[in-house]
Amino acid sequence: GSRALVMTATGAYFFRWKDQRLEPLELPRNLFDPQLAWSADEKWLAVSKEATLELYSLADKKVVQSFVGHTGPINDLAFTPDSQHVLSAGVDQTVRVWKIPSAAIRP
Repeated sequence: GSRALVMTATGAYFFRWKDQRLEPLELPRNLFDPQLAWSADEKWLAVSKEATLELYSLADKKVVQSFVGHTGPINDLAFTPDSQHVLSAGVDQTVRVWKIPSAAIRP
């Protein structure tokens, strides 16, 4: 499907086209230059928030997990093809692999 990120002075909004309608997901207002990754199964959105990675459930429209480990801002994100892990690369010159917890994964 189609996706778009809209950043305004009052917030950031992520939209996707699903079931012939535009579905919004409001992101935290304090995002600055976020990195985004969309899972292949279209269940998850990974968003960088400085040195923290937040995992959003698109079904629940909320953060289900925060991952902390980088010592500086995250500058790239990617999901594995099976959507079970998120990779993050930071300005701290590290690449981290985060497993999506099974409690967050619903059928």
